[in-house]
Amino acid sequence: MTAPASNFLLNTENYEPVFTIAKQITTRIQENEKILARIANVVDSKIKYPQLPNGEKSTDHEVGELEKTTSKPDSVIETGDPLRILLDQKFKANDIEDVHQFDNIENPELRQLLCDNYKLLQMKKANAEKNKNLLEISHEYENLLLEAIIPTLAKDSSDRNLQNLSRIKSEEVEQKLLAQQDLWNTYQRYLISVDKSGRLVEELIEVLENSLDSKEAERLALQMIILETFKNQRSLKHLRRVR
Repeated sequence: MTAPASNFLLNTENYEPVFTIAKQITTRIQENEKILARIANVVDSKIKYPQLPNGEKSTDHEVGELEKTTSKPDSVIETGDPLRILLDQKFKANDIEDVHQFDNIENPELRQLLCDNYKLLQMKKANAEKNKNLLEISHEYENLLLEAIIPTLAKDSSDRNLQNLSRIKSEEVEQKLLAQQDLWNTYQRYLISVDKSGRLVEELIEVLENSLDSKEAERLALQMIILETFKNQRSLKHLRRVR
């Protein structure tokens, strides 16, 4: 069972929202057309293209009118075209061979603009190729560093350190052995001197005991013992300093 056709008819009260939306769309379209007109006016009347390299003037009527509308007063006229100077001096557009595929273009400024764009495109491709080559060189250099140079340097440094450690160890051991031998010799000489001193003291005490009375002998023996003790202490201090 189908619904009556009258159910799909718009009611009168529903016309107002649709009319409002349509009016808003129309207003927006008109505003956009005004914006496009202003943009077109700026492009047509104020845009400035690079001058011709040889100073040639365009014979096109519209370009001539464009030059009139964009020309400056005599007091602020530029001595050179910045865009042409930029193309010729910075980007070296003159170094690129002239393009002949645009010779059929009658408008000289349009033809020159197409040639300049073509040259800029060629420079862009050349720079991209150069950057690609530089990137490949950079990757090769990085791989060379990681795979050859750095491992070799690490191995050389490690081998050199081991050699230095071995040399230092052998030298230190040799010096230590020499110092120990010198200390032992000094200690032996010290023992011999102590033994000799002890025997001399004993002989001297015996002589004094035979020639002096008991009190004087005891006093002199005590003094000799004190001197012997003092001598031994000085010898020990000297031995510690030598060690």
